[in-house]
Amino acid sequence: MNLHNDNSTMSRDHISITPQMIFTALKKLQLRKVYVPLNLISEYLRRSYPVENNVKIFTEELKRKLNCAVRVGLILKHGEDSYYLPTLRQEANALKTAFTAFWEIYKNYSRLPVSKIKNQHRTYSTLKKRTKSAKYPKNNDNHSK
Repeated sequence: MNLHNDNSTMSRDHISITPQMIFTALKKLQLRKVYVPLNLISEYLRRSYPVENNVKIFTEELKRKLNCAVRVGLILKHGEDSYYLPTLRQEANALKTAFTAFWEIYKNYSRLPVSKIKNQHRTYSTLKKRTKSAKYPKNNDNHSK
């Protein structure tokens, strides 16, 4: 009985590209070149790790992972197919942008629907109290007994 699917044999032969692998490759390759082209990253990963043997499949996976790494800010893209690690200042600006976005969302938190629902309940209960006090004034002799 085979407990593994057909892809499990292929996964034993190679590993998937990780963000750490991309970061390490760029860190080492950037010592020689500021902007590292895709083909150098590919060669480095193929030499250093047991990755996919099929060049076409490997290149497609690498491009997807590099684009993802660029989107999250792990690495930066220069031109069509060159990549580099962000400087400390660029990382700080990206962090500042994240903090700015956080405070903008937090500032608008009171305008979110959840807060409006809470405010509606408060308004309703306040209105209920006002209506009750209007029906039965405090100076009424019937209620003082």
